[in-house]
Amino acid sequence: MDKTESIATVDDAIKKLALLDSKDKIWTQEMLLQVTDKAVRLLDCDTQELENFPLPTIHLSQAVLNQTRYPSVLLLVCQDNEQHRPDIHFFHCDEVEAELVHADIDSALGDNKYGKKSRLQTLK
Repeated sequence: MDKTESIATVDDAIKKLALLDSKDKIWTQEMLLQVTDKAVRLLDCDTQELENFPLPTIHLSQAVLNQTRYPSVLLLVCQDNEQHRPDIHFFHCDEVEAELVHADIDSALGDNKYGKKSRLQTLK
């Protein structure tokens, strides 16, 4: 990517996703996203872990609705201490809406950071 295509904001990332989608350059893989009290885990259909995002590395969770052909998308911005720039991940949510997954992740982040137990209320 040259500097004119660089991603500096979440809005830039969403625009880039829409552009890639319009050119059929989106790669998809079916997986499960599991939110725990310590991490967001990605599991393949055989429940083998594909990726693990510890909660302290998640800087932003956001629902992106109706901006691509995928109507319900979850955006995660993650960065660990060794990374110079954060990673941006997009997940198409088809069985559980992105807004609900986002709320679950946000409550898990709050519980992890502040020692609260609000996540149980979020999941009701």
